[in-house]
Amino acid sequence: MKRSPWSSTPGEPARGSICGTARVSLASFLAMVAASPCARAQGIETIVLEGDVLPGIGTVQRINGMAVSDTGEVLVHVITDNPILEEDAAMIDRHGMVAVRESDALAEPPGAVISHFAGGEIAMNGAGTPAFLIGFTGATGPGTNGLYVGVPPVLALREKSTVTATGVPAGWFYDFLLAAVVNSAEELAFSARIEETSTGNEHLAIFRMSTVTGTVETVVQVGDTLPKQSDPVTGLAIDAHEYSINDAGQVFYSIQTSAAVGRNNALYIDDTRVAQEGDPSPIGGVYATLSQLNMNNVGTHVFICSSGAIDGIVRNDEAFVETGQTLPGMEPYVIDQFGQPIFIGDNGRVLWLAVWAAPGQPESVALHADYSVLVQEGATSLEGLVVEDLTALDRSCAMSANGRYVVFEAILAGGIEGAFLVDLGA
Repeated sequence: MKRSPWSSTPGEPARGSICGTARVSLASFLAMVAASPCARAQGIETIVLEGDVLPGIGTVQRINGMAVSDTGEVLVHVITDNPILEEDAAMIDRHGMVAVRESDALAEPPGAVISHFAGGEIAMNGAGTPAFLIGFTGATGPGTNGLYVGVPPVLALREKSTVTATGVPAGWFYDFLLAAVVNSAEELAFSARIEETSTGNEHLAIFRMSTVTGTVETVVQVGDTLPKQSDPVTGLAIDAHEYSINDAGQVFYSIQTSAAVGRNNALYIDDTRVAQEGDPSPIGGVYATLSQLNMNNVGTHVFICSSGAIDGIVRNDEAFVETGQTLPGMEPYVIDQFGQPIFIGDNGRVLWLAVWAAPGQPESVALHADYSVLVQEGATSLEGLVVEDLTALDRSCAMSANGRYVVFEAILAGGIEGAFLVDLGA
């Protein structure tokens, strides 16, 4: 059975599943590799390992979520063996020091104490300002989750508060907040389920918020009919790696409409359509699926897609890499499928994950920066131990906005989890 490097809900296709590009010849691909300024890691630094002790909290047992800045500062979400559920997790920095932890008091709302980090979803801008969804106890009033920025965390938006965004009529509130991404102006792009107080009607929306002024704008919501669409939006991709915001405030996102299957998914940057199922792909054929995406601060975008039997990655409407191809030194292995997430730095560098396969050989997952392998199952050693598993990279890797630094999770021989930092150079 083919192994998938990402999780999915039972009965549903795997998130980020078989997403590809269209075909380019092997010769053309290898020419691109030769011409590319391939990333070369300047060394891999260990941030934290399973078994490390956080004084006053516990012994690290799991790692789940991370982010990195343009200068290599990181936050890593770790879970310890502390028997008190609301005190067992923390965010640690590059040096293993606790930056913020469960049971810390929050300035807002009054009386609030951190109870969880909502699955460890963290975003960070180039300057190192994080954004995350935090759950809390001890506060009065409705809503026990909020979007926060910075360390110590500053409340940007509380769940159950009134929606004041443009495009949403009076009488709606944020019923359920989801992950946020943040740019250098500390603007957030976030998704939420909103509900109408009088009727109980609810739907999904993506918003853009200035945490400086508190102004919220609606980017897209279910029911909208976007430019170049004849049918209304019926669904939004709301995973943290399915929308992004750049320093210009542009938001890149994925929609589903009521159009026929094969034409009902599309990618947009604000109101501009980037790609749509059924449209010609830049490498031949038509888009069959569109999934994980990212955009940098100069507007270059990247996404995973499929085109018939070929899966691949498209960068700025051009083929970047596809299944069936190989890289120098990887023969006889070829790319079998792509994982998630995917990132693109301001320098154009792409961080991507793939499963490699060869006849009669076990599959191997690898993390790549452009056309260089950064770390590979069964081939890379860290802390003197072979990397056994990278499948946790579903959510546990990130690239700095400038494209210089990569932070990732790996499971080493003996089942030891760790978080690691790579400096790819300018």
